[in-house]
Amino acid sequence: MDGGLLGEHGKLYTWAVPDQPPKIKELEEDGDFRSVECENLLQEADVVCSNPPFSLFRDYVDQLVKHSSKFIIVGTLNAVTYRNVFPLIQKNLIHFGVSVHGGGRAFHVPDDYPLEADSCGITEDGRKYIKVTGIRWFTNLNADIPFFEQLELTKTYAGNEASYPKYDGFDAINVDKSIDVPIDYPGVIGVPISFLDKLDPTEFEIVGLSKYVRGEKAGFSVNGESRYVRLLIRRVAPKN
Repeated sequence: MDGGLLGEHGKLYTWAVPDQPPKIKELEEDGDFRSVECENLLQEADVVCSNPPFSLFRDYVDQLVKHSSKFIIVGTLNAVTYRNVFPLIQKNLIHFGVSVHGGGRAFHVPDDYPLEADSCGITEDGRKYIKVTGIRWFTNLNADIPFFEQLELTKTYAGNEASYPKYDGFDAINVDKSIDVPIDYPGVIGVPISFLDKLDPTEFEIVGLSKYVRGEKAGFSVNGESRYVRLLIRRVAPKN
């Protein structure tokens, strides 16, 4: 499905036969996913695979959840911190897909798009693109392989307490790199949100997000030095 330009009709592409050109049907409306026409089409879908506008990611997730849709969609890492997205991740109703972990990804842009950043370029076949960092797949589909990167942790808190300072006014230790998460600390640990790439839900539970614990503008700090949004995790107690 393709949204039209302002004042134009959207288009519905249907592939009935693999490796053959699609059938193209003009929509009555402009192809905006929020339109009644597109919402009706959504309810017919078995699985949604899409690259929604990042500025409308919140609205798109709300719509998918409203209709209990199965989906795999492209978003930015920072979308983890959205108020309507984080609770779904915390409850393990949404997780990252398995194919994109770190680095930038190229997105094709219209021919009249200005290439003003260092991360822009033109492909060999003449198509313009921009590179966006922190891209992830967000999905509620389960896979036969782990959706997280295997992370072998070896660091210990005992004997290295100075390397794990606590936040100012909050009882949790700060860890700046995923590989430095201690294997023997039973309390709350603050890690970068990119730790979700490595989070094994059988080993760690998500306790919260710093911006919602202290307020969106307060944030966390260590010895007066601010830290970016932190994912708060705690090691899962072993089952008896």
